[in-house]
Amino acid sequence: MCGYIKKSKRAFSLIEVIIAIFIFSVIMTAAASVLGRSVKEYRYARASQRVLEDAEFAMNRIAKSLRTSSVMSVASNGKNIVIYDYSRNGGACVRYTFMADTIVEEVEPLNYNTDDITKCNASIFTFTTPQALLTYTQVDGQFSAQPSAYKTRVGRVTMAIVAQDNRGMKMYLQTTVSLRDYDVSGLL
Repeated sequence: MCGYIKKSKRAFSLIEVIIAIFIFSVIMTAAASVLGRSVKEYRYARASQRVLEDAEFAMNRIAKSLRTSSVMSVASNGKNIVIYDYSRNGGACVRYTFMADTIVEEVEPLNYNTDDITKCNASIFTFTTPQALLTYTQVDGQFSAQPSAYKTRVGRVTMAIVAQDNRGMKMYLQTTVSLRDYDVSGLL
């Protein structure tokens, strides 16, 4: 008996293939959208981190200078502070100013041994050196100082900075620095 074996050929129909392609494309579109948003948010986070690092660098640099200084004056609006920094090659008058979305540093050498450091007062002292920008991102802030008082207290300066990234997100930083001008305060 000559047998005829019928093989059943099983295949996908055209409708099944179209439905499978549609489901696959919906899943891939959703995955690509999620990946795209993740990359975009990562870029925003990196940009915000750079802004924060820039502001922290400026704050740490100013704090280091303040620790070895005496406060000479603070503007009534808190936007600038003038100090006499004992740690800069024989001493220097230094002014830090929050100006036009950045922090500006001005330094004028003034010898502690031969010059009267009270000349470093902002109302009578003229800075002749060029200004140095301490930040390259949008920042604002203010200083608040409690100068050292002879035989009663060592002074301190509080500095508050608001940094803003290109999306308008604000980041707040604040630090308080104790002055180490013990000879001025008479606590040595």
